[in-house]
Amino acid sequence: MLAGSCSGNYGFIVYCKLCGQSQDIQFEDLGEIACRCSHVKAKGSLVVSGPLWLGPLHETEHVKSMIELARQWGWIKALGERSRSDSPADMRILEQLLEVMVDESQPSLPSGYIEMHEVGKRGKLQTTPRRNDFIQLLQQEGFVASRSHVNANAVKTNCPMDKCIELARSMNASSQPRQVATSNGTAKESRG
Repeated sequence: MLAGSCSGNYGFIVYCKLCGQSQDIQFEDLGEIACRCSHVKAKGSLVVSGPLWLGPLHETEHVKSMIELARQWGWIKALGERSRSDSPADMRILEQLLEVMVDESQPSLPSGYIEMHEVGKRGKLQTTPRRNDFIQLLQQEGFVASRSHVNANAVKTNCPMDKCIELARSMNASSQPRQVATSNGTAKESRG
């Protein structure tokens, strides 16, 4: 067993190839690995990675102080402070990265992430929801969610994959055009 205060932050990530669910497992739980999808075949579909660091990737206050230093040193500037000689794209990339790192520093987020295309594929969706819209819906539903600095089209969330698929389907259904009768008896497409 690992010694020290961070020993609880090491463990394994278990991924189920059948349902797409990931979960963090501690050393002492390795012999009891199971997936919540409870498929009979699930035992053979589990992939275990680790040992890995499962604790927070960033400390919020540390990243916020990095943002402040970057502003002081002119590495990022407010839009009104930028001149033509500044490289706004480089500044914006650094600013976005640091903002994502602040978002990711929530201790209730799991160590892994969910790729939006996997949600679309598993949900058999014609169109995958936009990442930021999906994060907003997850948060409205009471889940913790943020962008991932590792994958630009991924979401870090404590929402189970099956619920992610359900929510993505609801977003997909509400954005699909449907035929609506108008007052003069003709049909037109409507979204909503």
